[in-house]
Amino acid sequence: MMALTWFRSLTRMSQVLLGMGGVIFALTLHVLGVAGLSSLQATTVLFAIAFILRLRPNQVTPHPHPTPPHLFLAGVWILFLVLNQAPLAAQNWLIYFLPLTTAIGLSLLLFGRAQWGKYSQHLTLFIILTLPIERLIHPINNLLKVSHFMTQLSTFLLWYVGFNVDYHEDFIVFPQRAMWIDPHCAGIATILWMLQLALLFLIMIPTSKLYKIIVPLVAILTVLFVNGIRLGMLAFFAAHSPAAFDFWHSDNSQIFSTLPIVLFGIFCWFTAQNKTHQTNPQEQFSSESTPLIKER
Repeated sequence: MMALTWFRSLTRMSQVLLGMGGVIFALTLHVLGVAGLSSLQATTVLFAIAFILRLRPNQVTPHPHPTPPHLFLAGVWILFLVLNQAPLAAQNWLIYFLPLTTAIGLSLLLFGRAQWGKYSQHLTLFIILTLPIERLIHPINNLLKVSHFMTQLSTFLLWYVGFNVDYHEDFIVFPQRAMWIDPHCAGIATILWMLQLALLFLIMIPTSKLYKIIVPLVAILTVLFVNGIRLGMLAFFAAHSPAAFDFWHSDNSQIFSTLPIVLFGIFCWFTAQNKTHQTNPQEQFSSESTPLIKER
């Protein structure tokens, strides 16, 4: 209701600019979806929400008249059109700069050059999204041998629950059949994505130095554990039920990409709650102690 009242209080030109900004943001998400970058698409939405939350309501005053920086909008539109026509957009590393480019363009469009300096520090959030996650999978796997570690972890989990299983290099080996762990299935992209979310949380919620280590570590361990269970389940199905393997190796396995986010979100919620509970007693003590001093 407050947002609607605020929107009605703007000039007609400001309302038009906000509407154009909404269309551009929607097109950004559409282009990312066409490129198959669903993780970047979802993260862009979260970072946009974080950007809005970091702004004070009295700071959001769209510029009433177009200025030269608004011409940047034309370049953004051209970029959208080019990326929409590119059949292999996901393989073009420039697409990872699209959220940052859109954020800069929208800030110039809505606020103008004079006010842009007030918002430029908040735009650093979107620099995090320029990390080309999909292109880093193989280099990281070659360096850290993540797929081999996941093979060992999944094999251990299967062995622990009683299955006759072993591993060889990046293969989980059952007596009936072996399954190879592809680097793209090792969870590297999900780990990098979760690290982006962890960094976003640390930017939004002030924490101690210890939690600046714990939060990224929890994000990584959550992905490793959930993906270890997923790969073990797929290896079992590959050996005993190929139909079930095909089912859970398709888009039907979205639960395994959603579960780490849910678990990490719960952890972040409890962390934020603990941070609030730690600060409130001090504020309450200081507010209660003041009248006692005055009475004396």
